[in-house]
Amino acid sequence: MKILKAAFAAFRPSLWLLLWVGGWLMACQNTPKSPEEKAEAPSSALKQMPDPAQQAPKEALTSEQVLTLVANLPIAQRANKQINDFTQGRQGVSLLVEDSLTRMNGQEYYTVRIGYNGQDRYETYHILLVNKQDKKDIRIEDVVTAEMIPIEQWEREHANE
Repeated sequence: MKILKAAFAAFRPSLWLLLWVGGWLMACQNTPKSPEEKAEAPSSALKQMPDPAQQAPKEALTSEQVLTLVANLPIAQRANKQINDFTQGRQGVSLLVEDSLTRMNGQEYYTVRIGYNGQDRYETYHILLVNKQDKKDIRIEDVVTAEMIPIEQWEREHANE
């Protein structure tokens, strides 16, 4: 028992120092390190109510809704008529929605291909991007410039085709 008391007495100053350093490190761990972090640090006394417009975002479109939307576009109807005439009524237009979403200008888009699903291969006629949050934001690839332009602009430019 005397040996245990002597060992504890010898370690007591270093134990206090260890506890003090450990407490100091833990206290410093939660403090912001830069002025930007200080500005972003949440204050429990100054909590603000969330903006209702941000709280309830628009409901995202599903891939099935996107297919229905694209199938009803004039461009898809024209492609369907063209394929139907070509195949003598045996086939119609084929719409493919890619699994991954495309990001452009901070928005997420479904990529939809309009084309003909032949026996040997799939022939893409048009590539569309449909905004996941806004069904009115539909873009089409302009094959001349390789840019994604609004569908309305494309329809105006190709109205007499």
